Amino acid sequence: MQNETLSALETAVAHHRAGRFAEAEAIYDQVLAAEPRNPDALHLMGLILERRGELERAATLIGQSVAANPGFANAQESLLRVLRAAGRAGEAVAPAEALTRLRPDSLADLAQFGDLLLETGQAERAAAAFRGALARSPGDPALPFKLGEALLALADLPGALEQFRTAVIRQPSFAAAFERFDMVRRELETAAALQATLTRNREGAGLRGDRRLCTIYIKGYSRPFYIDRLIRSIGRCIRNHGPIVLLNDGIGEVYTDKLKRDHPHLEIRNSPKVESGVIAAPAGGLYHERKAFYRSLDFFDPARFWVREIRRDPNDYVMYLDEDLWFFREIDLEGMVENLRANGALGALLLYQKANLRAARQQRDPTVHQEPVGCGAVMDYYAARIDSLDYAEGYRINPGTITLKDYWVNAYEDCLHFADEMHQNRKTLQLFTALAARMPDLRMGILDGGAMKHSSSSTARPDAGGKILANRIAPDVFHDLLSRHWLEGRLDTMADFPDDFSIERLVGLMRGHIPEEQIAAWVEWQRDFVRMYHWLD
Repeated sequence: MQNETLSALETAVAHHRAGRFAEAEAIYDQVLAAEPRNPDALHLMGLILERRGELERAATLIGQSVAANPGFANAQESLLRVLRAAGRAGEAVAPAEALTRLRPDSLADLAQFGDLLLETGQAERAAAAFRGALARSPGDPALPFKLGEALLALADLPGALEQFRTAVIRQPSFAAAFERFDMVRRELETAAALQATLTRNREGAGLRGDRRLCTIYIKGYSRPFYIDRLIRSIGRCIRNHGPIVLLNDGIGEVYTDKLKRDHPHLEIRNSPKVESGVIAAPAGGLYHERKAFYRSLDFFDPARFWVREIRRDPNDYVMYLDEDLWFFREIDLEGMVENLRANGALGALLLYQKANLRAARQQRDPTVHQEPVGCGAVMDYYAARIDSLDYAEGYRINPGTITLKDYWVNAYEDCLHFADEMHQNRKTLQLFTALAARMPDLRMGILDGGAMKHSSSSTARPDAGGKILANRIAPDVFHDLLSRHWLEGRLDTMADFPDDFSIERLVGLMRGHIPEEQIAAWVEWQRDFVRMYHWLD
């Protein structure tokens, strides 16, 4: 039977190599019917399926081949390739690691293993793999670059800088390595400058000098009715604030004119995109497609606009807010900023957090001390730590914060797209870690109980793959409808304050403009949306 199987497989392989895939598949089927665990037939049949694009079935069969014969290097290599093509990079780590054992002299296998570990967020293991590869090939410029990327993911900026420098020395034309070297060098310089600012603030707390009251920046896109609510809440709740500046990246002139009439003190700065009349990328679609759209237009990405405007601010601390936030309690903004200066804090999160979220944060990062910051408010100061790139809640530039200006600029500078949170998280993680190495007593603040709330009214949310899922009502339609109601006096933006607009109120505004079946579907979805994000009690 074994000789018959071998002969059949030789015939099938000949068909396979000659491109007669149907004939080869028929013989593989016959062999597997007789020997379901035959590793060669499983592997070769998996290759037929891979060629047809049936990646999941291919992965299953090749995985069975590997299970039957773990030392089958070609099958391990095929499984790695198919799993990656199927978007299952996490599962591809096992065959990649197996190849490093089966072919211990292969530098390519070891480097590939490191690449996959880095891709799946296992930066520490990736760094170890790249170090092993470097020990075998110390002159290869690609390997220090890869190790530098792993160290960057671990927020080891000095180590990453040295590896990128090595890559550039070994290959002066290595543009990517030079760009990384320059980026890390600038981040280390920023860390040194921030350290000097924090130290100076602690030593000179209470001495205002030429400083002005803290500016409040509002990022505007498409919801002028929420901006009106935010500005009114500032007037109601905030003492001692500086200018209120709307960084407008998409709100039409008819709406900005009303905002200016209703709030004469508001300063409006339009982005180049608005000034030129170019509209934003349409809502929806794949995230990477929207990011590519903005990158292709270069200066039309709002992140560049924000960085340019906020960098000009004369103060060390700034407050920047998304358009759909608002204050619900009284705070003394300048008193709070002075307290941050005195404590050498990078910034403070002001967004409301429910009791269970506050308790989880306290368990993770215990409060070092508390201080009153005026108007009955108390700031929790804690010595924050960062465990991984994903853990960036208090350290990325959150849309409800006061923060050091240069810390904010660092997060958005060189951003490929204004909503690229992974970029922001990575840069704030790196900078925070570099600062913490210099300043063991580095502090972050969270206002106990918060002072701001966030909108929960939406018609779309992203899924895990970055695609916007609309609930039958396009976000643009929803926002335009509420904006028109506000413009024409039918929407009081302080209705239901300090909570968001009630579902019943929004339904009343939609009736007569949106089909009833769409409204009913939205109501069901909206209630689930609010529960999912815990934005309301």
